[in-house]
Amino acid sequence: MEAFGDAAIHWVVVGVFAEETIHVVTSNPGDGKSTLAAEIAYRVSRGEPFAGRATSKRPALILNQKNPRTGIVAVFFRLGIQEHADFHVCGPWQREGPPPPDAGLILSWILKRDLKPFIVIDSVVAFNPASENDATETRAFFHRPRKPAGMRATLVLLP
Repeated sequence: MEAFGDAAIHWVVVGVFAEETIHVVTSNPGDGKSTLAAEIAYRVSRGEPFAGRATSKRPALILNQKNPRTGIVAVFFRLGIQEHADFHVCGPWQREGPPPPDAGLILSWILKRDLKPFIVIDSVVAFNPASENDATETRAFFHRPRKPAGMRATLVLLP
């Protein structure tokens, strides 16, 4: 934990991702954002260091609206990732697909956790039905992750 002024900063990945915040990770298509986010989420779910930085063990959830199941399985195989009690992926291959970050199911799950989760949203564009070129519509969409962040979850958004 660190302090900034009178606010305490609880790190999920020390110096990179703070609890109760929304982060956006950007780069060019195909650069590996989904792979990077999966690795970080997995390390956090096990309380293992990531890139030499300590993590705070907590449940991790990937809300994947972008990658097919075969793509996720291939990434997990390469990285040695296995789903477990504190690491889950919701994707379009499931009957109802992944819920948005402010869905009642997600908010209820967050409330039940003593350790607040690390949630990856992949990709924001796939979850946002509005035009990404319309600032008003995009701003409205970005209000949705504020609810889980306000419940102390850490969110990582991938464009």
